[in-house]
Amino acid sequence: MKLNNINPKMVFCGIFILVLAAISLTWYENNKSPNTELVKKIQQTVNTGDQMKTLIFIAHSDLNKAVCWGNWEKLESKDSALRWYYVRVNELSDAVVKLRKARQIAINNRTKEDLDNALRLIDKGAKQCNVDLVLKAHRIIHDLDRFVFNPVEGKKYFGVTALIEK
Repeated sequence: MKLNNINPKMVFCGIFILVLAAISLTWYENNKSPNTELVKKIQQTVNTGDQMKTLIFIAHSDLNKAVCWGNWEKLESKDSALRWYYVRVNELSDAVVKLRKARQIAINNRTKEDLDNALRLIDKGAKQCNVDLVLKAHRIIHDLDRFVFNPVEGKKYFGVTALIEK
């Protein structure tokens, strides 16, 4: 086929379909949420008492501060040392204290697994000055906080917890 015989309308339609598919996939990733019925069942089997809710909420808040949530431009550098410079270590330490307390009172094995995973990621991230590992821990605690212990409609769901995803 010669290039000068290509129908411009067909090219436009092909590009339009590809763009539409990319937008749809992005929308799906940004708007996925856990199964509501499953979350209700989970809430009945985990310790959702006031102390646990408060510990998870404060740990999530501390992690938000630690990783400059809302100020992502600080973490966009490819230089890992520079990225780590912006991590607020005091808030990270405060989050660890809350997560350890939450781990002690957790009654569900998958909740314990999620808290253990988050604590391991924070510890490894701090030892290696690796922001990405701390961000992964943040996502675990975010999902636990916003979808199990202190549900808030319309929040981003990362889908990274053992409690909800297994």
